[in-house]
Amino acid sequence: MHHKEDSLREEYQSEKRVLEEQEETLLRQRDRGLSELDDMVDKARYYFGDFADDYELQKGIMAVSMIKEELIDTVQHERRSIERQLEETEENYYQGLRQLETDSSE
Repeated sequence: MHHKEDSLREEYQSEKRVLEEQEETLLRQRDRGLSELDDMVDKARYYFGDFADDYELQKGIMAVSMIKEELIDTVQHERRSIERQLEETEENYYQGLRQLETDSSE
């Protein structure tokens, strides 16, 4: 009985760890992407600020802002997906424990 519980717990913890690592990686990638986009805007302002038409520069900066929003939205969607997977993993774990209890009481 304990072997099955231990096995179930180890599987749950392993799946949970993988999902948490996926979330951490996703957040690091988001932060790096946002930082790179901000750097790009800063460099554009620095290098082209004196030469570029204000309208064209602002248009480019707006395009980068839209890309940032899309990145944030995509990451939020992916995080929700990971959170759902975490919830399912937890539900399956507790369901498995209840099933083991039911099987052992019969």
